[in-house]
Amino acid sequence: TEMVFENKCAGCHVAGGNIQAPGKTLKLDDLEKNDVASIQSIAAVISEGKDRMPGFGAKCEGANCTFAERLTDDQVRDLAEYVANKAKQGW
Repeated sequence: TEMVFENKCAGCHVAGGNIQAPGKTLKLDDLEKNDVASIQSIAAVISEGKDRMPGFGAKCEGANCTFAERLTDDQVRDLAEYVANKAKQGW
């Protein structure tokens, strides 16, 4: 899962940050402030995208989906758990 994060997420979210939107990092305080601290909420954002972040889920539809290779539901869930755990550890 760490490799998936490095390949799909770290370009914008290096060390849990956010180079596109500084107030929307993957740090626990920002996840809670933006009401996306649960594994289910994180998975939904990974899968469908939100604001400037594209969706990476295999079932993502619409203009806000990545053109890159998509993630399976299991990969999305594992990645959401990884992000939640790293956030709790302070990255």
